[in-house]
Amino acid sequence: MKSAHEAATRDLSVMTMGLATLLATSCGGMSTDSAAPGVNAEPTLLSISGVIHRPDGSPLPGVEACLYRGFSFGTDSAGPARLILPDAADCVIGGADGSFRVSGARRSDSVILTFRREGFAPMLRAIATRTEDITLPATENALMATPLKFMGEPADTSKGQIPFTLTTTGGTPADLKRVGLEAESLTATAFSLLTAFDASPEIAPVWTPDAAPTAGAATVEGGFPNVPSALYLVRLKGPSAACAASTGLHGDLLGASDEPAIIVPVLEGYVTSPVSISCRR
Repeated sequence: MKSAHEAATRDLSVMTMGLATLLATSCGGMSTDSAAPGVNAEPTLLSISGVIHRPDGSPLPGVEACLYRGFSFGTDSAGPARLILPDAADCVIGGADGSFRVSGARRSDSVILTFRREGFAPMLRAIATRTEDITLPATENALMATPLKFMGEPADTSKGQIPFTLTTTGGTPADLKRVGLEAESLTATAFSLLTAFDASPEIAPVWTPDAAPTAGAATVEGGFPNVPSALYLVRLKGPSAACAASTGLHGDLLGASDEPAIIVPVLEGYVTSPVSISCRR
């Protein structure tokens, strides 16, 4: 009999293989918009807007923001499937106040945003759209200056970076102190077209020094430095609290309650928008 861990891994692999297959068959990505048979209805297109920042939080003008509908894969071996972006659906240059608005996202679709400006490491962000236009929180989308040093390592421009945050709220001070220990069970696994996530090695994150719990919450920050371009399953094994995804990276948290996971795309030279899981006791 398979263990709960094995069953959760199998279910996640099947789910993600289906997502990857759908996305790979069309440069337009995956969309659930549909019309009645014989009716040529125009799809409903959405916009995504927000503000891009410097590392200190001040607005960063002149950033190129591009929207891509989904992604596909390429591989020369049985190793990780390399992420490939289609032609951009829309690109704009951000305003003097750092604001941007890109258009052309379909409803209930998987899209990717990229942000680029000279002197800063490019950023990638994956979002699962719903049915309404999206305004990103004002505190998000901070670009890191170059030359980039991530988690104590010089950034390799042929690879990508995944910042990560694990936050726990509620519980006793002793509960919150265990957040750092639970963070050690976090891993990232690259997707392979041949074996999904089954044969790929688990990558352990690098964590910053432990932060003291404050106001009933504890946050641990870290990341996965210099990982090859691929689709990753970032998985938290056996958390002792109810958890949910804190960002819109491909929508909701995947997996069983005892092993929540997020699908994270990584592109060479890019920093994937900070990924986070929030847990409440």
